[in-house]
Amino acid sequence: MLLCLAEVEFNLGDVGRAIELGRDAAIPLSINTATASSSRHFHLNLASYLNVQGNPLEARPFAAEALSVAREEGGYVVRVLLQLWAFLGALDGRLIEAARLIGFVDAGFASGGEIRQGTEQLIHDRLSALLKTELPPAKIEACAAEGAQWNELRAVSYAFEHLISPEPSVS
Repeated sequence: MLLCLAEVEFNLGDVGRAIELGRDAAIPLSINTATASSSRHFHLNLASYLNVQGNPLEARPFAAEALSVAREEGGYVVRVLLQLWAFLGALDGRLIEAARLIGFVDAGFASGGEIRQGTEQLIHDRLSALLKTELPPAKIEACAAEGAQWNELRAVSYAFEHLISPEPSVS
């Protein structure tokens, strides 16, 4: 119920209340495997809300924990998490890595005929704007085309190797 309430609050524009509810719902994923699958949704949503609010550093541990669990399931949730990590990476200055990863994500959304939800679209739009500001269009296209060729395992491994670390790098 907390997940639903947090979504309602977020959609009504009360990001702070959504974060508060998300924090209440985000139990540690390591408690047991029965709660891990549903709890990763709380962590994903909380990370997204924190990111939208402008707190990417606070979002990182929730996004990392959610991806650790979700990578076993694959699919849509993994793409949403990888998109979030692409944005977090771009904020860290890892623009090339972000462009590659969003290429994978965009290709996955297109091939699955999926549509991004409100929060996901907002993060995608912010990422796209950031990349367009910082990289030439040809570079974005080339990196995205490279990422679009990856399978999910490769994309998740890439995110862990290049984006889920405490220190920003220079691309």
